[in-house]
Amino acid sequence: MREVVLRVAEKIGRNVVTEEEVERVCRRVLLELNLCPHELVDEVKRALLNEPVTLSTFYSDRFEIGGVRYYAVHGVKIEKQEIEVAYREYAKSRRFLDSLELMERLADKFFYDYSLREGVVREYIGRRKYGVFFTLIEDLFEDVRIHARFASRYNGEYVVVVPTEETPLPFIKFFKNYSELVNSYGIKVWVADVDRESLDPFIGYPRDLKLLSRFRNPELATKVASLWRVKVKEVD
Repeated sequence: MREVVLRVAEKIGRNVVTEEEVERVCRRVLLELNLCPHELVDEVKRALLNEPVTLSTFYSDRFEIGGVRYYAVHGVKIEKQEIEVAYREYAKSRRFLDSLELMERLADKFFYDYSLREGVVREYIGRRKYGVFFTLIEDLFEDVRIHARFASRYNGEYVVVVPTEETPLPFIKFFKNYSELVNSYGIKVWVADVDRESLDPFIGYPRDLKLLSRFRNPELATKVASLWRVKVKEVD
């Protein structure tokens, strides 16, 4: 537990934070440490924001700006730049958390005839076993090698689900930079359309072929692979 708290604080790397960012970062750290119980997320939030397990990483001071509650390390001068970064991370984290329940529901519906084991990695067990992790495409950029390491140890098929973005640009960039890497580790990257409430394959298909018809656009990953390999060369 202490190691998780320290790692989350280290990853945040600021004297001011929001609860939303702590939760989002904690999920990523738990994957890195191969710890999946969902209850640990709430325990880490309590340890950093309410009931310290280590005073050196406890955000005891609280203040609000524009309706957003921030937590700060006591006695440390908070720079304006830190608050600006904390707000950007808050907005990103809020967008993720607002999508998370829907993404989980879409995955449950997709694997409706599989048994569910809840956790930071949500497991579906049936004809095969699928481990599903939910994140943002921009966090997937940063954590891609953590996902590769997890996938290499996972006894089943590993799927990363991300919500749609305002433009396809981050997906194009990700495909250019990391499609070969994630394919080499057998990682599937699927996209949850939060408006249409559907899943689509971005990189990789499930080996259980009966699942293919449950995508809104089952051929999307094939189209991406055939059409974007040329186009992405022009993307920086």
